Amino acid sequence: MLRKENSKKSVAKNLRKILFFGIVFVFYLIFKPNFLNAAVGVPQTLNYQGRLLDSSGNLLGGAAGTNFCFKFSFFTTSTVGSGTKLWPSGSPATTTVSVKSGVFNFGIGDTPAGSDLLDFNFQDNDTIYLNVEVGSQVSASCTGASFETLSPRQRITSAGFAINA
Repeated sequence: MLRKENSKKSVAKNLRKILFFGIVFVFYLIFKPNFLNAAVGVPQTLNYQGRLLDSSGNLLGGAAGTNFCFKFSFFTTSTVGSGTKLWPSGSPATTTVSVKSGVFNFGIGDTPAGSDLLDFNFQDNDTIYLNVEVGSQVSASCTGASFETLSPRQRITSAGFAINA
């Protein structure tokens, strides 16, 4: 009789161990850190989208789209003609961007698309303004294009989640 009681106790003890490890395993699967899906690195591009209008307020580019020449840089003030240029260190690269029904989109720092490398340290200055220069495309390239600076410069701000990143 004593043997059966000990056997029942050991079975109950083993079942409790199995149940405990089963619960721990389930919690691990639910709450485990997923290192396999972690980001490799932060993209060094800053997406910029805008609307391009003529002096009368008409959208440029048409429905089919027209290429315009753009130059992007960062300054310390919103007023065109004042402030200090912060980025790039030299003259800004000239890039061709398609404008459709007045809307354009470009990744500042997208070097394959013709942008300057976005190596600016945003930790050093929290008051940065984007300077955008636009020129009509003269030929297949932007050579000889005369540029107009859009005014006022737009302040570069962060997204809510980026502040906590």
